Amino acid sequence: MGELDFDHYLNRLIMRRLIASGRECTGVDALYDLLGHLYLQSSHTGFPAKVLAFLKLCLCHGISVRQAASVFRLEKLEPMEKQLISLLNRQMLSTAELIQCAQKDIKQLKNNDELMECLYQDDDTDCESLIIESRFSETSIPVLTAITNLYLKQQVEFDIL
Repeated sequence: MGELDFDHYLNRLIMRRLIASGRECTGVDALYDLLGHLYLQSSHTGFPAKVLAFLKLCLCHGISVRQAASVFRLEKLEPMEKQLISLLNRQMLSTAELIQCAQKDIKQLKNNDELMECLYQDDDTDCESLIIESRFSETSIPVLTAITNLYLKQQVEFDIL
């Protein structure tokens, strides 16, 4: 590699969509710039996988039952976090779609068709216009906060489509 500066390599990674970045004047706008184009999915693991992991910790790694049980302790979720998780349990949604669902007080979506009916009602609404509209929504800050908390609690994963 040549003697190019860090920004050059960082910009190449961003262009190839290997990493995401957010740049704006305020922290909330930078966070939206970072998360606005990303899709979220619930990282819910099933009961059998948890039991297997618990047994592996206890038997293979010699961790006490109490310590192993503390790993699987669930943190209490806030109401907005619960609403977002219930939406994400059925399908992958973008940050902008989650903001619009929260603004319209949608608690659950049965399928992709219902999502299209609720959020993409007219011909002028597309993914990009929804991202722009959601940036200035009154529910964007609580939803961004909930998404960040869910990520830190390892309840959701990000993806780029």
